Amino acid sequence: MKEYIDRVAALREWPLCDEPADAYQFIKSFPISDVRPVMHGKWIDGKCNKCGSHSPFWPMASTYYESKYCPNCGADMREINDEAT
Repeated sequence: MKEYIDRVAALREWPLCDEPADAYQFIKSFPISDVRPVMHGKWIDGKCNKCGSHSPFWPMASTYYESKYCPNCGADMREINDEAT
């Protein structure tokens, strides 16, 4: 499983390291951030293209009324792009 650290916080606390091993130990000792992958999707005819559930505003869904997130799978619907298939 991948591990992530907060880059801004790490750079703020970054020590002056003379040896690469010191930098390595600092990075290994820095706390891991709790992150989750973001799944992007889009509404197609009032349905989520990831899980098939209807928009919470369906059947009156339009671009203006559609939710920013799928209530079923949690997909982020805010970006409109062709890669969200």
